[in-house]
Amino acid sequence: MRDSKGKIKTWELVEANSKALKAWNKSLENIKGKTAEEIFPKSDTVKLFKTIVEKIFSEGKPHEWQSYFPDTNQTLKMVSVPVGEYFISTGEDITAKLHSDHFIEQAHRLDSLGAIAGGVVHDINNLNTIINAQASMIQDKLEDEKLKERAQKIIDAVEKSTSLSKLILSFAKSDEIPNEDINLNEVVTSITELIRGSVDNSIDIKFIEAKDLPLIKANSIHVNQILLNVMTNAIRSMQNKMVSFLLC
Repeated sequence: MRDSKGKIKTWELVEANSKALKAWNKSLENIKGKTAEEIFPKSDTVKLFKTIVEKIFSEGKPHEWQSYFPDTNQTLKMVSVPVGEYFISTGEDITAKLHSDHFIEQAHRLDSLGAIAGGVVHDINNLNTIINAQASMIQDKLEDEKLKERAQKIIDAVEKSTSLSKLILSFAKSDEIPNEDINLNEVVTSITELIRGSVDNSIDIKFIEAKDLPLIKANSIHVNQILLNVMTNAIRSMQNKMVSFLLC
């Protein structure tokens, strides 16, 4: 349909195949002869596709295009062909493929991040070894008990840093770790320490160990990932409140 100056205003549906009708959740009887706005009232269809329709007729040749269509939540890869005052569009829904490609790309990025993390953690552990050795030597030569306590705090901090770096490295190599006997109290303690250093001061994390807890046979990193997700989601939902994790 054109205005008095011959410019395209909108277009009407003449025919549609069964797959298109199924995707639109409409019957041909109810939409045949209706404009794009009438068929898809939730989307500004003319605004979305008018440029494409104008290109089809101005060039007078098939045009390949791709666009997201919010009315059906689809990404469409189409070929439109002008036929006189009509145009025919055929194509496919590539929504699932795009999602799959996105997940594959994310997986590759995570693999690369894991490799980088492994190198960084290795360097951190080397520095921790040097700091720990030097602090231990200094502590042995000190006679003042208060200074010895301060040296011990350095050693304790280095040990905590080393355990956290090992945890990060193990996440990058989770598929290489077999099932083993796991003490959940120890796992949650490690995760708590990892999270505590990255949350807002307004959130207090309290972990209460379970008594006489039996060991479980599992992949420790998979367990870490589950607990990390649970705790992170809980923290995100809290504002100015104490977050308590009771393992029982």
